[in-house]
Amino acid sequence: MRKTRPVNALKKLGIGLAFGAATIMSMPTSALACTQMYMGKNLTADGNTYYGRAEDFGPRYLKHFGIEPSHAPGYTYGSDESDFSYRST
Repeated sequence: MRKTRPVNALKKLGIGLAFGAATIMSMPTSALACTQMYMGKNLTADGNTYYGRAEDFGPRYLKHFGIEPSHAPGYTYGSDESDFSYRST
């Protein structure tokens, strides 16, 4: 019966673990990300600033935002759902 040396056994174990880790890391995964877009006033024809965001993860995380008209500095924004308020500068 042939005896293996401990060094050879450790080499085989290391190669097996490295191969297993490489196999697991090469598997495709879904990305939990979102796509964002920002266009400053110097990039648009009408001088407006645009900001957009899209959830790439799935349709169950819908967000609905409204467009707020511009206000003079010092205007206080408030929330109907909470005590949140913000005074613009």
